[in-house]
Amino acid sequence: MDSINVSAGYVRPVREGEEVLNAGLVISVGIKQKEGNILHIQALVLRTSGITTQHLYLVEIWIDLKKEYGQRVFKEKFAECECKAVGKM
Repeated sequence: MDSINVSAGYVRPVREGEEVLNAGLVISVGIKQKEGNILHIQALVLRTSGITTQHLYLVEIWIDLKKEYGQRVFKEKFAECECKAVGKM
């Protein structure tokens, strides 16, 4: 629900993100920073348009753990992706 809410209700980014994960293209996911109840999470993802390249996408989200499930993605800091096809969400 958090991902759907931050993507303005569109399920395509959620479906495609799951496909990228299932395809093994997510190289690394981790917590970059934790300040109180806020988590800054980063992921490195292989480019689906150029899997043989050495350039990865950096995907970032901020989560507020005190908020209700489905509302935890920080609204002031939307999920970001360097992907040219998606741009910033």
